[in-house]
Amino acid sequence: MRKIIQGKLYDTETAEILNTWTNRKPEADSDFRRKTLYRTHKGNLFLHLETGSSSNLEFDEKDTVEDDIEPIDELTAVEFLEVHDGTEVIIQQFPDFFDEA
Repeated sequence: MRKIIQGKLYDTETAEILNTWTNRKPEADSDFRRKTLYRTHKGNLFLHLETGSSSNLEFDEKDTVEDDIEPIDELTAVEFLEVHDGTEVIIQQFPDFFDEA
């Protein structure tokens, strides 16, 4: 997916995947969710958000989005990784965001 947001191109084909989370539902299921954290070659971070097809259900406009990109900052990326089993990615990619216990 490619999307221009505030004059910047975010492209899932050219960015590096740092981590992926899914709720383990089949992609065809309307409850399917996948969030993939990416870093562009210029260092910008974004989430690619995917949901299952909901074309046969009635939702408001926000809920009918099946594919979207959300630019995020480093703190939001680390918070995403903490929640979605990304400890190793935090250690490798964001060493300034943690201290030894």
